[in-house]
Amino acid sequence: MRKLTTKLLAALSLTILLAQPAFAAFVNEWSYSLSYSFADYWNQYSTESDSGLTLSTDGTELGWGRNGTSSIGFVNKTGTMATNTTADIQDHLYHNNQPIDGDSTFLQGGTLAATLTLKGTTSDTVMTFNTNLDFLFFETSNNYSNGDERNNDVFILTNPSAASGVFSYEGYDYTFSFLSGFGELDTMSLDDYDYRSTTVLRYLANLPGSVVSTEGHLESFWFYTWYVVDSASPGTLYGWTTPENEDTYISSELTITGTPSPVPEPSTFAFLGLGLTALAFVGRRMRRQ
Repeated sequence: MRKLTTKLLAALSLTILLAQPAFAAFVNEWSYSLSYSFADYWNQYSTESDSGLTLSTDGTELGWGRNGTSSIGFVNKTGTMATNTTADIQDHLYHNNQPIDGDSTFLQGGTLAATLTLKGTTSDTVMTFNTNLDFLFFETSNNYSNGDERNNDVFILTNPSAASGVFSYEGYDYTFSFLSGFGELDTMSLDDYDYRSTTVLRYLANLPGSVVSTEGHLESFWFYTWYVVDSASPGTLYGWTTPENEDTYISSELTITGTPSPVPEPSTFAFLGLGLTALAFVGRRMRRQ
């Protein structure tokens, strides 16, 4: 009887030991790549037309205008970084702002298809995230001096939440973001930026479904019929303004944070099943004796 009791206790101890959650290694180091492509773009006359807009042969730059062509473009980036830190992704987007003829066709909006690929150094598994960054672009008046902000062009990211996300990777939860390059715009200042026969702010306010408060702050609005700003608070816009006759480069901080996710791997349940089988076997022996 004593021997059977000893066997029972040993089997129980084995069950408890093997039933402990078995996690893969927490990822402390990542390799990453951030790449773009122009998924869509249109001129100021129609959301259906790209006439007057020229995409470079390699697909990295979109140009428009005569007598000083302006353009926007991207530079794909790669690197490594540690979890719970930030990595500086330098100059991954840019705008070459040049004065163009007043009757020139120019860019009004588009979509950048962004792909962020992450690979943990402890595994061969690769996590790839695809998202679309929708934007509006405003080619402002060139009738001011270079130091006058009213002729700064304006780039507005209409879906800032698309630049971040959450994912599970080998038993742990992680969060990433590369939104920091798109800073908050001073909404009221956009009422001074001349755009065609109005201003940037008033143009936004006149789009279908838009609402502007009596103080002039942008509360909420739709871009055409399908784009909506999903900013954290009403009146917040994300993007950048670019001075005339300059190249403006945009940099971001890629942030990855991680916390354990208390979900056992399948091996945990397999070990638990083995332990229970051992207990059943010992119990059967005890009943026979």
